[in-house]
Amino acid sequence: MVGRIANWRAGWSVALAMTAGLYALEAESKVARAPLAEVVAGALVIVVAKDVAVREIEGARIGEAVVERVLKGDPDLKEVLYLADPTWICDIAEAKVGE
Repeated sequence: MVGRIANWRAGWSVALAMTAGLYALEAESKVARAPLAEVVAGALVIVVAKDVAVREIEGARIGEAVVERVLKGDPDLKEVLYLADPTWICDIAEAKVGE
């Protein structure tokens, strides 16, 4: 009987640890919502642009785009460079020449 209780406790402990681990994974993958006004306020520039080149610099993809319209920032801005690699699980950043 003691052996059964010990096995039951060990099994329960493993199940509890696995469940706690699943909750920890879920907590790590959540992304906070950001209202558009906050995103705009935090941006240095906002432009409509067309990708003209993609370069790899020290393992990171860098997009080069020609500015077609400036929505926020220096109105004389002609070109932007940006990180074209995802930096977070839900990030879909990329660069495609011609887009």
